[in-house]
Amino acid sequence: MIDINNHEEIAALEPRMVAFPEIPYQGLPDLFNPNPTLVGMYNLLQNKGLGDYLLDIGWIQNPNVQQQNVLLNNIYDQITALVAEYLLHNNQNLLEKIFILIHLWGGISGRSPFVRNGGFIHNFTQNIYAQGIDELQNDNLHDAIVTMLGLQMIGGSFASKHIHFWSQGRYPILDDVISSIVFGVNLPINGLYPTLYHEYLEELNIVMLDQQGTTYATIERNLYNWANTTDGIIWKDIRIQNL
Repeated sequence: MIDINNHEEIAALEPRMVAFPEIPYQGLPDLFNPNPTLVGMYNLLQNKGLGDYLLDIGWIQNPNVQQQNVLLNNIYDQITALVAEYLLHNNQNLLEKIFILIHLWGGISGRSPFVRNGGFIHNFTQNIYAQGIDELQNDNLHDAIVTMLGLQMIGGSFASKHIHFWSQGRYPILDDVISSIVFGVNLPINGLYPTLYHEYLEELNIVMLDQQGTTYATIERNLYNWANTTDGIIWKDIRIQNL
């Protein structure tokens, strides 16, 4: 743990050196993003003819930042409920909807499967997605990550978002935001991502031993929310400058 005000110590960290900011990690606060891209992703999905999947998310026109964050938390809960329904009834018809909602929740950086390589119809392969889910349910995390990365136009950030939801929150998200804080690097190419993800889990296990009452989920959520504060932005800028 490093004092968030000790900029000299932060600057001394080499890329790939692991460091966690000294912040509270207990409790699971609501997600808060001061710069959400939910509206952009919602409009993109509508323009791509996928609006029918979004009919029951409680959308409001021109939501402000606070309203977008309420929507984000509601969409999170909706995805969680749909995943539980799928795992209980194996309703294959839910897979496309869950996939799309995860990308809506993740924001505009998740647009690639919908705008590149022919769009969603060409990039979403249901049997591959179902395979990754089955591997995860059988506690084969490594293969599940590799399978999710095998989906067209999916990188590590969104692979881990799918892993997070389909593990029902057991496994955390590792995106560029978290990687820049903990490792001081942007995410690697897909072939190297599983190794970094497993290393991240090992480091989280160490933090959990030190911080009583924490889980993967509480650490990741508190890190993400803190990343958008002034101190978090300074930390990330210092670390990324070392690349």
